[in-house]
Amino acid sequence: MIPHYCRHLSIALLMLLPFGTAVVSPDDLRAEEVPSRWGTLEGQIVVDGRIPTLPPRAAAETLCPANDVPDDSLVVDRETGGLRYVAVYLRKRPTHIHPELVQSAPNAVDQVIRDCRFVPHMLCLQTHQRLHISSLDPTAHNIRYAAFANTPSGALPGESSEFVLPEPERLPVRASCDFHQYMCGWWIVTDHPYAAVTDAEGRFRIKNLPVGEHEFTIWHERTGYLEKTLKIEIRPEGITNLPPRHYPMSLFVAEPTEPAGAPK
Repeated sequence: MIPHYCRHLSIALLMLLPFGTAVVSPDDLRAEEVPSRWGTLEGQIVVDGRIPTLPPRAAAETLCPANDVPDDSLVVDRETGGLRYVAVYLRKRPTHIHPELVQSAPNAVDQVIRDCRFVPHMLCLQTHQRLHISSLDPTAHNIRYAAFANTPSGALPGESSEFVLPEPERLPVRASCDFHQYMCGWWIVTDHPYAAVTDAEGRFRIKNLPVGEHEFTIWHERTGYLEKTLKIEIRPEGITNLPPRHYPMSLFVAEPTEPAGAPK
């Protein structure tokens, strides 16, 4: 039992506070500073219409490329219509980031040049991570990138380069090679871990987002913004399933020739 004089002292101290001052417990402060609920976003990007058969960007040669270079600017799954290499990312850094994503983030992200291609064709890079570029080709390459927030430092060696892009980019950054004009890759540069690239069936997953409403960007290299500010409410402690986003093939090509869902 609390002694009478302690209760009286507590009441007296409260009376000394300015009128309207809120009394907040340490537990309330911790709850405001670190959200206790997180959610995962899953979805699929789908193209409706006839799928074109694109010619290779470059034919096989003796040195580079050793094989035909496919046109990675439009890769559609013929069974589901899912669109590969679509960037899906949070437009702005949220106030809170899940501790697991901070602790598990690698210090470097690898970009490989193989058969005169950027592998992967599109990658996610955070501003604190180093981008490590290495080439497996027998011929010389260099790297040139077109950024807005980060000033390019001219052409970089393609055989081995490592650098940081310290500022987030509003749009994916295009990477290329001066020696092989058909080479192209894309970097999604953010100051947070909430970014993804769609897979072979057009699916993506972004884990451990803070609950609440967020604005996402959906972007593809052939058409630019598919969605500039898509608002999505993330539910707590579970998966928020975004219904498949359908876009007409006419956004990507002028004269497609083969239907989605056709036999391979």
